[in-house]
Amino acid sequence: TARHHHHFGRWGRSGAGKSYLVKLEALRSLYQGTEVAIIDPEDEYARLAGAVGGTYFPLGIEGIHLNPLDLPIHTGPDGLRSAPADSLTRRSLFLHTLLSVLFGHSLSADERAVLDQAVTATYQQAGILTDDSRTWTRPAPLLSDLRAVLNQSDDDTARDVASRLHPFTEGAFSGLFAGPTT
Repeated sequence: TARHHHHFGRWGRSGAGKSYLVKLEALRSLYQGTEVAIIDPEDEYARLAGAVGGTYFPLGIEGIHLNPLDLPIHTGPDGLRSAPADSLTRRSLFLHTLLSVLFGHSLSADERAVLDQAVTATYQQAGILTDDSRTWTRPAPLLSDLRAVLNQSDDDTARDVASRLHPFTEGAFSGLFAGPTT
């Protein structure tokens, strides 16, 4: 099954119906089973998130963290925790998308290559092995761990990607990614 990731932005003058349109489109997408994520600097979507059983967390508040390297872990009826078979691959693809968004441009082929290698190495350093799904329930590494792996490379592209991750691991935007997901 092919997975498509649609992203869109909406701009317009005040009162033009942007929020109404986005809320309507979010509800339609949710109804069709699509996962929706909205960055909401003005707290316009908190009520909607509550009404549909979504999760709302205010960005920038101390103690609120989002770990982009978390693997989706499910607890089965037997109480055992597991992750879907393609979890590491999907998380790696997600990280490519996330870094493109954080950096404000698509990653080059060289950047994608070094990121693939670094993601695998970062999980391995955390004891999470790509070929052993029993290890996937271990605590996930953090974005700062990925940056450290990139920084240790002899490759200039890897060190450049690590440098651009600095604001999100140690700089002004680091609070959001500074710990396990809360």
